[in-house]
Amino acid sequence: MNKSSEVDGEAKDIVQCIRKAEIPAEEKSFARILAECRSVVLAGQETTATILTTVTFHLLSDASKLAKLQSELKDAQDAKGSKLQYADLRNLPYLSAVIDGPCAPATPSLGDYLATLRWQI
Repeated sequence: MNKSSEVDGEAKDIVQCIRKAEIPAEEKSFARILAECRSVVLAGQETTATILTTVTFHLLSDASKLAKLQSELKDAQDAKGSKLQYADLRNLPYLSAVIDGPCAPATPSLGDYLATLRWQI
């Protein structure tokens, strides 16, 4: 975590990008860098919360989709014979479609995703 993300002299994280940027020194202060990092973290949390809330709403609104997801999870756990780990969950196609669908770069907006959700999963 304390290891620099700089590879081959190129900045690879937000802190290094700000530090290397050709901007006035006051824009590179600890307070500014901290504020930028907080913004990125909060934006990620908001996006994740919105996606999870929306997916949960749609699953609970359509019993067949929820049943399909529950069946896939139960079948995978029965096949493994123990609790599923993260790596196991990543290999479940329906769960992946449900979670990754609204995150896909090709999806222009969450609204467009929601409009097609009922037909895709």
